[in-house]
Amino acid sequence: MRLCKRQARIDLLILDNYRLDVGFERGARSFARTILVIDDATNRSHDCDFLVDGAATESRIYSNLVPSQTRLLLGPKFALIGSEFQLNRSTSLARRDGRPVRELLISCGATDPVNATSRILDAVGRDASDIRVTVVLSSQAFHLDSVRQRLSKNASLILDAQNMPELMTRADIAIGGAGGTAYERAALGLPTALFVSVENQREIASLVTSQGAALYIGLLDSDFSVRLRKAFDRLRNEPELRKSLALAGYALIDGQAALRITEILK
Repeated sequence: MRLCKRQARIDLLILDNYRLDVGFERGARSFARTILVIDDATNRSHDCDFLVDGAATESRIYSNLVPSQTRLLLGPKFALIGSEFQLNRSTSLARRDGRPVRELLISCGATDPVNATSRILDAVGRDASDIRVTVVLSSQAFHLDSVRQRLSKNASLILDAQNMPELMTRADIAIGGAGGTAYERAALGLPTALFVSVENQREIASLVTSQGAALYIGLLDSDFSVRLRKAFDRLRNEPELRKSLALAGYALIDGQAALRITEILK
């Protein structure tokens, strides 16, 4: 990507794009007084004044990756979620009162390149025959045909959902990956069985589960289905566990990250 030539300098440049690397940031110094980078991939080099990484928990991770003067804004306090999730928080938490499980949400990332969705449907489909199952994917997902073949009468597939806060609020439990959506589920107090499909999800998975805000079911390995069925059984049959997960998630991600960052930048 080429830098735009500007006569006037920019006071603040905010970058949130995995394709823009440290080389771009260094070039941007010629026209940007202050650079703020948002990056939850962690372990990438940056040349910026502020780095926001909601997935990282310790500053030492970036000890050799950013200039010494870079201010690191790390962890769940700086986990950015959309304002629409913030608006649904109180309504969602009010539903986490131990009521019977009637609806399961399966959300494994937009394109789900490893086809975790199909593995989940295979693992819990029979046990979930008496509840509604909602699967959310992008229309560009890699394995849509495989997923469609596994949908039972009580399951529906939503493509390119524009109402994720509502879907999460309506769901009683969820099974999903440990990407940024894990923070959105936590913010809404949605009890979740959480798995890791790519390396850069480990930090979020560790943070969320260590705080008691989700059940961790590990990697998509040969024993994944066994662990998933056990976690699913617990979520369905232990109302006190669901309430505990909901309260922990709600407390962990409060949706105030944007306000905190704005105050720091003043």
